[in-house]
Amino acid sequence: MTSLRALALVHRRRQAALLRVMRSEFESGWRRYEAAPAGPETEQAWTAVVARLVRKYGSASATLAADYYDQARRTAGHHGPFTVPVAEPPPLEQITASHRWSANQTRKAADRAAAKALADGGTETDAQQARDDTALRRQARDREAASAQRLAALPGRRTIERAARQDSAALGWARVTEGPCCSFCAVLIIRGPVYADQHTAETTTGGDPYHDRCDCHAEPVFRGQTWEPTPEAAEWEALYNSSTRGASPPSSRRCPARPAGRRSGRPAAAPGRRTRR
Repeated sequence: MTSLRALALVHRRRQAALLRVMRSEFESGWRRYEAAPAGPETEQAWTAVVARLVRKYGSASATLAADYYDQARRTAGHHGPFTVPVAEPPPLEQITASHRWSANQTRKAADRAAAKALADGGTETDAQQARDDTALRRQARDREAASAQRLAALPGRRTIERAARQDSAALGWARVTEGPCCSFCAVLIIRGPVYADQHTAETTTGGDPYHDRCDCHAEPVFRGQTWEPTPEAAEWEALYNSSTRGASPPSSRRCPARPAGRRSGRPAAAPGRRTRR
């Protein structure tokens, strides 16, 4: 019988494969964007391309997540009726704002490179060459691609989070990843299945907890399920506990209480779950 952890792993890998396909399509568009004459019309057209990609692959991400949730729910032994609330792709305003931020970072990097060329005694030609440096263009491409991929992955993540909040068979969801991750994500991962509603998710992370190039996903936790952290998460938790032993957590971190039943062989509980109004 397929385990819940195995299903989660397959789901994460399918989501990663989807984003790789998106990246390939993004790079094809980027080459056309770079070859086009600079100007407002080109920027507007490129923004429209990015928005189309985010919405196209965001919808696919949400569909994959809904299928995964249904299968995980049945595997956990819950066969009652439930319709997964499929999240919509981000609105155009959010996509445009993210694209503009990335473009602004690119302009700042180009300005710094040009200023350095002039400060080193170079000419205006040298400054322009610094602006057009291949490495800078590659960084700009990678930055914009990462931002677009994060937005495209958001509907899949939100689909699972919303389903886990609305489904009476679910206790909530846990943040999981595969392989190494940043310290920010590691601290959130070791909390286990504590994210029982949107308010909890916001107050424990200070906003959207997913960053560019983030490999984390939401994994639903169901009633009667025994929750086990991954070996990596258990190692990170031990490291965190040893490094903070005897210290009180800063109030700004707003860490929730340790979830009951996190230890081996005990059913997962729903710590910090708030009564829905």
